[in-house]
Amino acid sequence: MSDDGPQWVPPGQVGEPETPPGGTAPPWQQAPQWQHAPPPGLPAAYHPGIVPLRPLLVSDILGGVTTAIRGNPAATLGLGLVTTLVFAVPAAFVGAWLATWASGRFADRLPDDLTASSGGASSLFGTLGSYVPSIASSFAVLLMTAFMAHVIGQGVIGRKTSLGQTWVEARGRLLQVVASFLLLGLLVLAVLLLCLGAPVGLLVAAVGDRGSDGGLALGVVGLLGGALLSVVVVLFLSVRFGFAASAIVLERLGVVAGMRRSWRLTSGRPFWRILGIRLLVGLMTGIGGQILAVPISYLLRLLLESTLDSASALTVGAVFIAALATVVTGTLTTPFSAGTGTLLYIDQRIRREALDVQLVQAARSGV
Repeated sequence: MSDDGPQWVPPGQVGEPETPPGGTAPPWQQAPQWQHAPPPGLPAAYHPGIVPLRPLLVSDILGGVTTAIRGNPAATLGLGLVTTLVFAVPAAFVGAWLATWASGRFADRLPDDLTASSGGASSLFGTLGSYVPSIASSFAVLLMTAFMAHVIGQGVIGRKTSLGQTWVEARGRLLQVVASFLLLGLLVLAVLLLCLGAPVGLLVAAVGDRGSDGGLALGVVGLLGGALLSVVVVLFLSVRFGFAASAIVLERLGVVAGMRRSWRLTSGRPFWRILGIRLLVGLMTGIGGQILAVPISYLLRLLLESTLDSASALTVGAVFIAALATVVTGTLTTPFSAGTGTLLYIDQRIRREALDVQLVQAARSGV
């Protein structure tokens, strides 16, 4: 048996699958069957749920996520709204406070050409403050990854799930999912420090020594090379550990076990396919989000500027308009992005472990 399968040990140990006592484990937690032929009497592409149970095409993955969202609006769009609000609303107040404080402290110190080009100091600081809820709401993917793992897991065997059921099934894994993202964040931070620390230090030293033109040039080249290397390594790590959350939720693994599971599932040639699909989905959600956010922000800012004269009110209003646009776009795009990751995980298990055989059996027996 390949080392890609779950590592079975006595139940109850930290980081290992939790199987129901005295019952049959869900297909996600069963040992691989190592065959790809469906049971006799079934078509080659048995399709009980949102995707056919066979190795998936890109169109299968995108269509399956869309079908899951349409079939479970409360558990997908509803939870997408809730999770986006959890991050965007507090961040909007923080952004409004920062924008107001910065406007009052630095507005008189800005060059006239900068404030003229940006529509005034209040508009400039309001725009800068509006990035706070946008950045904070990106963390909604942390929670939606856990929720969408359950929704997609039920959808592939033809079952729908409610918001309450999704919450009950996923809430016990939220801390592990968040911990896996934090651990990945620490790895990314270490990479950035390694790739950019030395070039930045060289630049600082060269700036301090005004006569060292060679050191300054070397620092700039090193910084550009380090930035490029850090992007490559961060993309590599994000793909290799991208299935950790799905494995934690569906296989009931711990943090480290889930990350090791993701590392095994993304090894070899499939890495490039997974990277390409993730980049495609990121591009699609980014463009779709901008198509929704730009008209909303533009129209509301025109309305705000036509009704308010106070500079501080315009600054705060710009931040909350951005937060509203973020909530709208996050509600629609976050479930799609998170669901795509889970279907990619399922696809890899189908290709490597013949998970489709176990899913067919589960769909037929109602397990």
